Amino acid sequence: MFDVYRTSLNNSSRFVIGVSGDRPLHVVGLNPSTATNLKSDTTISKIKTFSSLNGYDGFMVYNLYPKRFTDPNRLPQRIDRNLLQKNVDIIHSCIRATPSRDIWLAWGQTISKRGYLLSCLVDLKNNIDSLEPRWIALGERTLGGHPRHPSRVSYKKSFNAFNLDGYINKLKGST
Repeated sequence: MFDVYRTSLNNSSRFVIGVSGDRPLHVVGLNPSTATNLKSDTTISKIKTFSSLNGYDGFMVYNLYPKRFTDPNRLPQRIDRNLLQKNVDIIHSCIRATPSRDIWLAWGQTISKRGYLLSCLVDLKNNIDSLEPRWIALGERTLGGHPRHPSRVSYKKSFNAFNLDGYINKLKGST
């Protein structure tokens, strides 16, 4: 089903899942859930449809933190720096390997669940800025100014440029 799939050896972390293409849409969520290389979940199914509707021939889904939980409230209280570095390295490698630099930010309000998720975002941004990504979000922002999660957006919505630097500065100011 998915030809791009990288996890930890025990499958407790997922680094990337997707379908390769000449022009894939890169998507950054918060944390992975149940989708595997053989079975989709609601979020991945919506991402697949959104990417197709918007002219992409593939998609790759990453997360700010790769630990696999269906409930973001169960994310660890403390960050595993080695796991984060591996995540960032894999994301950089995957994006660098494609000509597409469109990166859909898609996590919603849940970024505030753990204080370290903002540092995960900053690390990711700093690591891939040299690739000159085009940061985008779908539809309107949440009331808190966050990019919406795919499950919370109508297929009628379109992608818009997202000011990631402004967003990060706003989050840093509110902590």
